[in-house]
Amino acid sequence: MRIVADTSLPPIVSRYLLSDERQVITVRVHPARFIPPLVTTLGALSLAIALSPVLRGAAAVAAWLITLVLIGNLAYTAVDWLFRYLVITSRRIFLVSGSGITQEWQLAEVKDVRLTLTIGGRLLGYGTLIFDSGRLVVDSVPYPHQLYLEILGLLYKDRDAGHDADREG
Repeated sequence: MRIVADTSLPPIVSRYLLSDERQVITVRVHPARFIPPLVTTLGALSLAIALSPVLRGAAAVAAWLITLVLIGNLAYTAVDWLFRYLVITSRRIFLVSGSGITQEWQLAEVKDVRLTLTIGGRLLGYGTLIFDSGRLVVDSVPYPHQLYLEILGLLYKDRDAGHDADREG
């Protein structure tokens, strides 16, 4: 637990930083994550409104219940987006959500990082980071190229420092 609060970090993130850790990157996932639930919710709502005069009884109730479930899913996605962060510190990588740290890796344990971009990701500015051949996958990452290069810099800086110490010894 940090003794001095860092006001530049969201409170949900700062409570998980260790006292000797330096925060390097903290980002929310890209808002494009809203697109699939938004499209399905709007489609279901449009369909329920259009079919309401035609459907009667249980079929109408079922159409509106499905629409309400999809609206709930959209609301859940919005709340999850508000409290989900990718955090990269000088020592580790972790995903934090409203319920706490969901996944965590020591930076020294990460051997390989890949960046994948879909066509939609290229157009809207997000990508997927894959750490250690899929053991940790973080999708909808904003600023994918910049984050990828920053992570590579952290990984290789630590390893190069270790190699330099080996050469001096």
